[in-house]
Amino acid sequence: MNSKNVSYYINSNGKTKWLKPGWYDMIHRDYDQLIYFNDERNKVETVIIWDRITGKPLYNAIVWLDTRVEELVTEFSAKYNNNDIQKKTGTYFNTYFSAFKILWLIQNNPEIKQKIDDGTAVIGNINTWLIFNLTKGNCYTDVTNASRTLLMDINTLQWDEKMCKIFNITNMSVLPEIKSNCSNFGLVKSEHVPDYLNIPITGCIGDQQSACIGQAIFDEGEAKCTYGTGVFLLINTGEKVVYSTCGLITTICYKFNDNDKPKYALEGSIGTAGSGVSWLLKNKLIDDPSEASDIMEKCENTTGVIFVPAQRWIICTQMEM
Repeated sequence: MNSKNVSYYINSNGKTKWLKPGWYDMIHRDYDQLIYFNDERNKVETVIIWDRITGKPLYNAIVWLDTRVEELVTEFSAKYNNNDIQKKTGTYFNTYFSAFKILWLIQNNPEIKQKIDDGTAVIGNINTWLIFNLTKGNCYTDVTNASRTLLMDINTLQWDEKMCKIFNITNMSVLPEIKSNCSNFGLVKSEHVPDYLNIPITGCIGDQQSACIGQAIFDEGEAKCTYGTGVFLLINTGEKVVYSTCGLITTICYKFNDNDKPKYALEGSIGTAGSGVSWLLKNKLIDDPSEASDIMEKCENTTGVIFVPAQRWIICTQMEM
């Protein structure tokens, strides 16, 4: 990418609150700030539910890292056939995906349940929240974000009625319309960004899929690996929907325009990478991130000690040494 073509850039870390062990909430006054610092590339599994009329959040955003729904995942895994779910959605029952977070909110917040029943709520990921606020009311998402909810049929690219029913979404009108990545998502109308009023939003994509585009992973068989909070390896499988037998995720890589066929990918995800280094820092085991590399390079023998980076959870269900 030519840096001369970038008109504006800012990097801002979202603030999370750890209200209980395993809970990762973003308080609404914090993610309101995302309206100011918007690019339409986002962490796909984070969930927000808000009032369609007032635009006010009905609860905190539940961040992708959150594991409060572990018991629900165990219950569903025993009740339903995970293979059938995978064939339809490309994903499987895991705390990672949006649908379990949505179900938890429905079960634990009567106002949310009522507004979903009435059709006066909006269920969205961060991208839908940003589009809604920037355009003052448009409810859209894109195929990459939708593919990580456990609610979209990965073959038809539409919300699946059966999956919505499983997760107690009684009124599908509360879900955003699914669009291709390069679509007209509406004009900017928010007074928070006066310099960009009436400029169209014409692109929206999930973070790891965005990394694929940035690294030109356009041909079948090409792959990229992104290191951040976690590690995310994606391989482009072209127009073929390839299902994994060892816990990999089948996801949409991209679908630029409405007339294009979607390109798919297999993803292997590890929840802890850079955050593991942060854990070392917070626990005073190192004073600087660079020390982690120095220690590993100097260590000739761990005497059998193995550090498994799984402070949160292991997303891919099968790992071999």
